[in-house]
Parts: sequence; structure tokens; C-alpha cells
Amino acid sequence: MNKTKLLVRYPLSNANIQVTCKYGHHKPVKFDIPHSSGSLDLIKEVVMEYYKDLKIRNFDFVYEEGNVERQIQNEYDFNTFISERELDGNNYILDSLKVVENDKKSFSAWDIKEVFSEILQKNYISLEKMLSLDMKTLPPLEHEFSKNELEIFVWELQKNLEAFNKAAFTNEMTSRIYINPFMTTAVRHVKISMNKPLQLSVKVALDGTRDYGPLDYLVKLTQILILLVVAKSDDLKQGAVQAFVQAYIAIEKLFREFSKPIVYGIVSTGKLWRFFRWTGSLNEP
Repeated sequence: MNKTKLLVRYPLSNANIQVTCKYGHHKPVKFDIPHSSGSLDLIKEVVMEYYKDLKIRNFDFVYEEGNVERQIQNEYDFNTFISERELDGNNYILDSLKVVENDKKSFSAWDIKEVFSEILQKNYISLEKMLSLDMKTLPPLEHEFSKNELEIFVWELQKNLEAFNKAAFTNEMTSRIYINPFMTTAVRHVKISMNKPLQLSVKVALDGTRDYGPLDYLVKLTQILILLVVAKSDDLKQGAVQAFVQAYIAIEKLFREFSKPIVYGIVSTGKLWRFFRWTGSLNEP
């Protein structure tokens, strides 16, 4: 005799829940479900149908709102979350729900000791004990910055300093104001002077086998990736942790296309800058 699991779902309100769900680099899926005691199960059913490779995986959800992530693991978490939201007409809007596999961590969940042992596979005591990156080993510019480029760059920095009364680097968003001229000036120079197919991207979702999260800045040039993390404070250590974890995922993905990829990581507050370079494989960085 066949046994079928019977699920009893009852309405919690007359409202609908409008969901936009994302998984890695896949296209987001949008759908509506009724607000019931089984809403989370319904969401999982739709997501598993849409993202076929999730059928054999254990996963939860994270809701992103600004820089805040809220984990949703069960119906209680979900219903509590919904009860805290306001109706938009007759709908609860969940426009940034993200699938997270349970064996992964967000970038911010790693600490420096875990990065040394699990990502870099080294017995470093601190960042200061790592090999130093000799900036002289980097290839020189094929074309120097023009006087006009440098004048525009300096003008942008001065304009921002004056607008903020030189009260710089007080939070992440302010730091971005000062970082942007560095990134846009550099990318534009390479595109124009070297005729390279280059693009600057921000808040790019990165999802690997061990971790996930958004990249603050990304530049890709064939087999070379440049990642920039905006540090949350003048202590660059946690930013460095995120940079290494992001570099691991980037190398993981680049090895699918190139035999010798290189990833450069940058951690910055806009005032303080720290640079990293990852060469080699995942097992022997």
C-alpha cells in the first residue's frame, strides 16, 4: 500500500505573499503564494521546481535588507518575520529572499583563524606574518595617467572632502564616496589607453562551494580578477578576512576558464588601503 504524506495548511490571513527569490548566479524567480501555515513549504516547493539542482540539497533562506541579513530556517522564523512586516495593499512583499545552502557561510561569518587554516591552509599567526606583496613585482603601466586625468581625479576627491567637511571614513557608505574616484579613474584609464574590455561592477553576488555573499567592487580582465572590500572600520582585519574568502571563490570559478588565474584583493576604508594577490591553486595558494 502506497503511503502519501498529508500536509494540512490553514490560512493565517487573507493576504498574499509576493516573493522574489534568488539562488547564486541564477535568474531570480518571482511568484505569489497565500499567507498560510505552510507558506515556507510552498516557497521551498516553487524554488526546488525552478532551481532543479536544489532537489538533493539541504537549504534555508536569508532575507537581505540593506546591509542586514535575516536567516529563515523554519516556519516559526518565517511567520515571525512576516508578522513584523507591513502590508502593501493586500500583499506582503518579500523582494530579496535568497537561497543559502546549509553547509555554507556568509563572508562576514568567517574569522581570521578559520581563513588561515581552511582557506589558505597555512599556520600564520597574524596578517603581519604573511608574505609581503612587493608592489615592484607588478607590471608597470603601459601608458601613464595624463595630466587631465589626474586633475579630474584630484578634483573629485577634493569635492567629496569639502562636501563632507573632511569628516571622512565615518561609515561604510561614506568610505564608498572616497573609494569610487580611485576605482572609476583606474578602470576608465585602462579601457581608454590600453583598449581593454574592462568593466567595473558593484554589489555582485558571489556564490561558491563554501561561502556566499556580495562583492563590493569587481573588475575582470580575462584571467585576472580584482576584488575590493569596503572595510567597516579602520581595523582592516575583518575586511582582509572577507577578501581572502572572496578570492577563494573567484579562483574556484576562474579555474573553470583559465589554467593560471590571478586574483587581486583590495581592502579599503577610502583612507587606508591593503592589497593582496592570490596565485596558484585552491589547494596550494
